[in-house]
Amino acid sequence: MKYVLSFVAAFALVAGATAIVRVQAGGPDEATQMEKGNAPKDDDHSQHGKKDEHSDHGKDEKEEKSPGWDGKVKVDLKNKTDPVTDAAIGDDHDKHAHAVFHGFQIHFTDDDSITRFKRHPKRYMQKLELEQTLEGGVVKVDASTYVTPELPDECPFCAMKIDPDGEIYILHRGFRIYFGCWGGCDTKFLKDAAANYAHYGLIDKDNRLVKKE
Repeated sequence: MKYVLSFVAAFALVAGATAIVRVQAGGPDEATQMEKGNAPKDDDHSQHGKKDEHSDHGKDEKEEKSPGWDGKVKVDLKNKTDPVTDAAIGDDHDKHAHAVFHGFQIHFTDDDSITRFKRHPKRYMQKLELEQTLEGGVVKVDASTYVTPELPDECPFCAMKIDPDGEIYILHRGFRIYFGCWGGCDTKFLKDAAANYAHYGLIDKDNRLVKKE
C-alpha cells in the first residue's frame, strides 16, 4: 500500500510538471498567434479607411480644381437666388460668397453651396440658364425657348423613371434632356450625344437638333 501511494504521488508530480512545461511552452505561441491574427484585421480596416478617405478627398480636390473654375470674370450673372439651395440672395451680391465658373460669376449664400456646386455643376446649371457645349465649354442661353422632347418612360442610362416635372435635366441645343438620376446619366449622355439623341426622338439635321418627324 505504501508503494502504491508513493507511485501515485510520483505520477501526479510528473504529470503536473509536464502540464506546466506545456503551458509555458505553448502560452507565448498562442498569444503570438492571436496577436498576429488580430493585427491584419486592424491593419486592413485602417488601410481601407485611409484609402476611402484619400479617394474621396482626391475626388473633391480634383473637381474643385478642374478647368473652368476661377479665372477672369466675363459675365456677372447677378443671380438673385442660390442655385444650390434656392435661398434668396437679393440685389446686394457683395455680401455673399461667389465663384467664377467658365467666366461666369455666380453668387451663393455661403461657401458650402460653392463646394456642392463644384462637385456637380450640371446639376444646377439649368437654374442659371447655363448650358455645357459638346466641346466642354459653357454658354448662357435663354431657357424659356427650350422645349421638352419626347421622353422615354425610363432613363436610358440608369433605367429609373423619368419625372418630366422634376429638375433632373440639362439644357442641350434647344431641348431639356431629362434623366432618371444625377448618378452620371448626364455625363454618359454628353460623352456621345449624337448616339443618344434617338432615345429622346431627336436627330441632328443641318447642324441643328430637331425632333424626328
